[in-house]
Amino acid sequence: MRLYDVDKFRIIVSNRKTHTEQIIFKHKLRITVGALMGLIGLSGWIMISNFMLIIIPIGALLSIWNYKKNKNWIKGAKGEATVFKYLKQLPNQYILLNDLNLPDTFGNIDHVVLGPNGIFTIETKNFKGSYVVEKDQWYFIAGSKLVETYKNPGDQIKTNTAVFSKFLGAHGLKSYRSSTFPVVAFINPNLTVKHKPKTYTVMHPSILAKFIMEPRKKLNKKDVGLIAELLMEYCAEISYSDVIYPSIFSA
Repeated sequence: MRLYDVDKFRIIVSNRKTHTEQIIFKHKLRITVGALMGLIGLSGWIMISNFMLIIIPIGALLSIWNYKKNKNWIKGAKGEATVFKYLKQLPNQYILLNDLNLPDTFGNIDHVVLGPNGIFTIETKNFKGSYVVEKDQWYFIAGSKLVETYKNPGDQIKTNTAVFSKFLGAHGLKSYRSSTFPVVAFINPNLTVKHKPKTYTVMHPSILAKFIMEPRKKLNKKDVGLIAELLMEYCAEISYSDVIYPSIFSA
């Protein structure tokens, strides 16, 4: 689906639902199935036999379990939408890709930004609670204690960026690895970074655009278009200016 953002003079091409949206849809489907099982069990108990009562708790468990799981995914989707809202503040020299899922990989990158100041791989996290980052370690504040997080956002963005860089290298774009900057966009403001990680940056999404536009190694328009053309088939959505990149995406 191709849309035009009149306010931003950008074309937005949607190839598919994002990974998060797909998971939410699956959970909603299972919640519906569980509810239907409950109704069938109740009707069967009234009309057929007591044996049909067994279906009711099974359906209830299916619905409740998926409802609880879905709450986290919905929260994640809201976080990704928030980050994309801030990324749209970038000038039209920047190309935005959402939910990049490269072939033969297990994970996805929530957002990738391509522009004159480099390539930015962004992992969005919308965790609740309070957290502390100590170099590469992430801790959850539980009362007066620091508890190491089960899932480390830093490890995730480092792994995904390494896969991304390898993919570029496999397509003859190895030289762009040094122009790639991993970022964890943390929605929750209750985050303290005591010592900055060496290989990625952590920040609130409200300052993402400013960070991305800081002077760095330059990519020319041809570089940006070439990389975008390679990646666009693997993303759920791409946003770009057809004024600045009129021919690359003409197909």
